[in-house]
Amino acid sequence: EPGDTVVIDTGTYNLTNNITVGAEDGGASNAPVVFQASPYGVTFNRGNTGSSSYYAWDIAASYVTLTTATSSKYPALPQSWMKVRGGYHGAYVSGSYNRLYRVEASENSYYGIYLRGSYAVAENCLARGNTNATDGTGIYVYNDGNTASILNCTMAGNGRYGLRLYFAGANVTNCIIAADGAGDYAIYRDYSYYSLNSDYNDLVATNGAVVGYTGGDRVTLGDWR
Repeated sequence: EPGDTVVIDTGTYNLTNNITVGAEDGGASNAPVVFQASPYGVTFNRGNTGSSSYYAWDIAASYVTLTTATSSKYPALPQSWMKVRGGYHGAYVSGSYNRLYRVEASENSYYGIYLRGSYAVAENCLARGNTNATDGTGIYVYNDGNTASILNCTMAGNGRYGLRLYFAGANVTNCIIAADGAGDYAIYRDYSYYSLNSDYNDLVATNGAVVGYTGGDRVTLGDWR
């Protein structure tokens, strides 16, 4: 129901199916449905990269937040963000007005976080080590111009792209986006006719990687600007 919070206990969840949040499970503009993981270690491991329909989280509903809680209850215990891993993609978000906050998407094959819906937000997320050498991407956005917001995120150590914007408008702010190795890109923007606002980001390209692509390679930060 709109306004509900689902609390996820500490543990590793080895999945045999996607966790699917269907259209009927969504919230409302003033009352999102929140899936809130314990900060003391939650991992969702899809354990299968063999099909493009295999994800840890499949969020088709709208007005849904996937997040990690904060807590001071056990000060001696380490805290970490929820991890989504081991899938073709980590989290696939096709509903509208959804938010991922304090989520780590790592060790997936293709896209750590795939923002397919309209007006999605990824904030304070880490997308790393998504491995496919041809298309492995930290955060992939495909929203037909309905602007996504990528805020305070780190994308690094992925197979090909840090951030890829495909038929996508985006606001990208206060992010660290890194690529390493020939043929890799920090930001790859397939179509420049959708809006991109990019401010206060650290873009890093090493060992032959390219800072960005928009109508052609932008090898240096000066070129990208």
